[in-house]
Amino acid sequence: MYLKNNYSTSPCKLLLYHILVIGFLLTLTACGARPGNSPINTLSYPKKINPQINENTITRVGIKAEFAPGTKVSHLKRADKIARQLTEHLNQSSTSDLEFIPLSHMSDNKDQSYDYLINLSCKQPNTVTDKNELLFSICWPATVSLLASPIGLIGLSVPGIVKEKTTFDWRVTLSPKNYDGFILKKRNISKIDSSVYATGWGVPEEVQQEAYSYADTHLYKKSLEFVADIDWAKMKQRVASYISDKSRTQEVSKKQKKAKNYKKEAPLQQAVNTKELPKGFSKITEKIESNLPKAEQKNKDGVALIIGNKNYSNQNKDVPNVKYAYNDAKLMKKFAIKTLGFQKGNVIVLKDASKGKLESWLGSEKYEKGRLADLVKNDNSELFIYYSGHGIPAIDDGRSYLLPVDGNPSQVRITGYPLERLYNNLAKIPAKKKIVAIDACFSGVSNAGMLIENASPAMFRSKIKKPELKKSFIITAASSNEIASWDQKARLGLFTKYMLKGVSGAADSQKYGRKNGKVSTAELKAFLKDKIPYQARKIYGRNQHPQVLSSTENIIISQTD
Repeated sequence: MYLKNNYSTSPCKLLLYHILVIGFLLTLTACGARPGNSPINTLSYPKKINPQINENTITRVGIKAEFAPGTKVSHLKRADKIARQLTEHLNQSSTSDLEFIPLSHMSDNKDQSYDYLINLSCKQPNTVTDKNELLFSICWPATVSLLASPIGLIGLSVPGIVKEKTTFDWRVTLSPKNYDGFILKKRNISKIDSSVYATGWGVPEEVQQEAYSYADTHLYKKSLEFVADIDWAKMKQRVASYISDKSRTQEVSKKQKKAKNYKKEAPLQQAVNTKELPKGFSKITEKIESNLPKAEQKNKDGVALIIGNKNYSNQNKDVPNVKYAYNDAKLMKKFAIKTLGFQKGNVIVLKDASKGKLESWLGSEKYEKGRLADLVKNDNSELFIYYSGHGIPAIDDGRSYLLPVDGNPSQVRITGYPLERLYNNLAKIPAKKKIVAIDACFSGVSNAGMLIENASPAMFRSKIKKPELKKSFIITAASSNEIASWDQKARLGLFTKYMLKGVSGAADSQKYGRKNGKVSTAELKAFLKDKIPYQARKIYGRNQHPQVLSSTENIIISQTD
């Protein structure tokens, strides 16, 4: 009866009581999670590291840390931090003629000056979470009830109700620069455990990171011991011997091959050398160019815009270049003039186009009509647009963008050119027919690496909205989660190479077409969807499937007879 009177007369007191209890216990929760036992807290250097080489020279050693593909982003972010901190420890314990420098795990670091590479590679960390199921089953239902909630909150705030254990398996190797396959020394540093004890409210990220740092300290200690055991003078002798043997083997192999094939190859070699190859082109590229069919008649009103974005690193050193974009653009210009029959003055080639340049030609959000629209004659002009460069999705909403050479992948919504805008503006150009080919991918990963530093491919989820355009054919090199590959031998994009082979007659073969001397968009689509996935698997062991985003009718692209 007392309780009844008390609650009926003082409901505000009861509510205030619960608010205070919850606030107090949540404060405890913030302090409740803690890292488990650490193998080591401070570093002690095993012995002075001495290169034992000529005192007048400095031996530079690069330090690189990396995690296996598929590892969580929270670990990937730590790779460069591990390399930097280990470098600091090594420089503190080394003599003046031995210098360690940190290297980024996101680039090949070929521009860095170093003699040896110490590479720390970690398998995918294995995380196991244990919970006190009995305490969970008692406390969580208790929090649902207003009267019993203090009991549940107290139980769930007990440190130790959750235990998260992460195991790291590292491998440390030493190799000379430019000879990564030649391992001078290696050591496995396995089963480094990081344990975190937490309350039932979960493991705070800062506590998790603190536990990982304790595990990293153990890695630093073992790495210091690894480096201290290196006989640098002996390593130098082994490298010199290896390079000498390799050069001698290559020279012998080259002489044997030349002697064996001299009679067969000499006439062909002599014929090829009489004509100078275009700069950057390969013999394969020259053959593709010579096989392009010639249009039966001139297409004086046809308009082409060809974009080759190659040099990104000049504007942003973290963005890799598109190695063969210039070659792609050069061949596509030949295709537009020779095969499509366009006049040279109507074929516009943009190299390393900035965002401003793209907007001036293709239109902006505010001004939809760009320079390209001014060149098109209503219903008389055929329009061809080609792009070779980087594509990238926005991390937050997945919309796809073309990346200008001055674009920032981390701010692509501001600095990129949206594909959706391209298609919307293109729909308002009254051309007779429209063909768009994009040799780029929108997965956030390129043939040369990640476009956003310290990002995981899992962060990107590209959404490519299919445009609704009349009298059009739009095709891209790969699906939204794939890489647009290169053909290193042809020095072209893989998609570009096979598109040009297709329009030169290969797509009109019996397997894909009618063999009537005409290549249609339907035949080209069938040809590319057969050839490119196979070649990508054969060369790189990965998937690449061209995507047809708009094909409203069967357009004749070229005539091969």
